[in-house]
Amino acid sequence: MSETPTYIGFEEYSEHIPASIPAAVQQATDVSSADAACVAELPEWEQLRQAGSDIRLHTIENMDVYLEQFEDKVKAAGGHVHWAQTAEDANRIVLQIAKEHNVKTVVKSKSMATEEIGLNHFLEKENIQVIETDLGEYIIQLAGTGTIAYQLFSRCISEKKRSPPSSARN
Repeated sequence: MSETPTYIGFEEYSEHIPASIPAAVQQATDVSSADAACVAELPEWEQLRQAGSDIRLHTIENMDVYLEQFEDKVKAAGGHVHWAQTAEDANRIVLQIAKEHNVKTVVKSKSMATEEIGLNHFLEKENIQVIETDLGEYIIQLAGTGTIAYQLFSRCISEKKRSPPSSARN
């Protein structure tokens, strides 16, 4: 027995799409088209793509070896390495280090790992101000939203939300 698809009200929904969204989508499409043109100019593209894929797979399969090498090199340079089993453990480790050094503000670069563990939100709940150095992430931070396709989103945010918070202007 086939079911009749549920009507989702696209027409009504589309009336609420900000006017800037279609332009941002078109710009992203233009970027994709430009990428495709660059690929077309590189005859060995598929071999390079496959080599990159092979390197990635090898690295993942041997992650333990590479992580140990990383730890050894960090320690040899005088650094410290902390291992965490969970996102919560990682956040607690960062918080402990911050508290040991009486940190009130953290300035950090873009990191998918810190996004995945929710570090910014965690630190802010602990009254530690987090300032992003990546422009796209900073715009998202000012908007108070989670990370989404920020390149599109950042083009759609009003100028008011793009201006630095009052604390950053002082």
